[in-house]
Amino acid sequence: MPVSQKNQLSGGKKIVFSIVFYSFLVLLGGFVFGFGLLLVRTVGLYNFIKSNEHGFEGKIFRYDPELGHAPVPDSRGAQIFPIGPEVPVRFDHNGFRVPLNEAAASNLKRPMTLALGCSYTFGAACPAEKTFVYLTGKELNGSSLNAGVPGYGLSQMLILAHRLIPQYQPDFVLVQYSPWLVDRAMEPFAPSWVGVLPSPFLTDSAKGGMEIYPPVFRTKSFDLDISSFRHTNKNFADFLSFLADDGLPLYLHDGLYMSAYYAKRLSGTIPRPRKAPERIVEFVYNEIYQECRENNSRMVIVVLTEPDSPRKPSSAEISKLNDLGIIVNGWSALLARLPDKNFDRYEHAYRHYRGENAVLVDKHPNEKAHQIIAEEIIKMTRNY
Repeated sequence: MPVSQKNQLSGGKKIVFSIVFYSFLVLLGGFVFGFGLLLVRTVGLYNFIKSNEHGFEGKIFRYDPELGHAPVPDSRGAQIFPIGPEVPVRFDHNGFRVPLNEAAASNLKRPMTLALGCSYTFGAACPAEKTFVYLTGKELNGSSLNAGVPGYGLSQMLILAHRLIPQYQPDFVLVQYSPWLVDRAMEPFAPSWVGVLPSPFLTDSAKGGMEIYPPVFRTKSFDLDISSFRHTNKNFADFLSFLADDGLPLYLHDGLYMSAYYAKRLSGTIPRPRKAPERIVEFVYNEIYQECRENNSRMVIVVLTEPDSPRKPSSAEISKLNDLGIIVNGWSALLARLPDKNFDRYEHAYRHYRGENAVLVDKHPNEKAHQIIAEEIIKMTRNY
């Protein structure tokens, strides 16, 4: 074989070797980086759990193919806080939040009240019997069905309205209105303390209107028993167990499915959420109103927000609700009870403080706020 031909073959082998070698280095580097990122995120989650930060304990939520997540029927658990006692959480056989020690009602009494909303309607950080939903039902001497769930937005509320209003035909339907509910309907993921939580969102329909697109993948968060590590000793062996049982399965799942999600978004397989707050408000609340009308239910729109919310209810959004039902402005009712309309006064009056030094442990409305909201609902609904 001529020398030049040997050199060509030798050079070709070197090129192939170089390609294989550097490809291996890139893959190895990607693996090391990915594992390092996974490890960092697992350490963060492990420390979060061990510091007894906010969260729920017990198997009280599950994956739902329509809603993203939903209560587990006939389940009991608790909401955990950095300071002070936990708050018990119980769901009945239909998935409604009920007081811990109250016997399950064999027959629902009228007037019946159904409530749709997020953690504000659910009553985060409050016992079920101290929420405005329960207090309203009690004052009316009827039954209350609390379908509020932490992390829900207008998409889930609309799904539940179509599902529950025809089934129970309640006398009143309390429908929460808050700016963040609108925002969540424009996002494919719900707020979550643990892992990625896909949720249904509103998108443009082929007919020119809007429709609900289902969760883009199944969450892994509720398949794991993460909360059990709150009660184990914090050490290296415990962390390795947490990494194997929860960290690796959770973040590998989320990483793979999020990569697939972005690829589908780029290819157009998954549609983009509708980004039009006023149109979404008009669409969702009109849909719920029609459901109420067809089932002889009275729609009660409960306006709730916070002084530090990045977006307040706009007059344009509120104006679209005036003809749909009774407007109960819980936000204004809370402010009206304060001598000074400032942030500090509101925060200390209506949020959850605990301990000798009055530490803020949760920003949701406290029992006093729920009582005022319930009083406002009763005042506005008593003549109907």
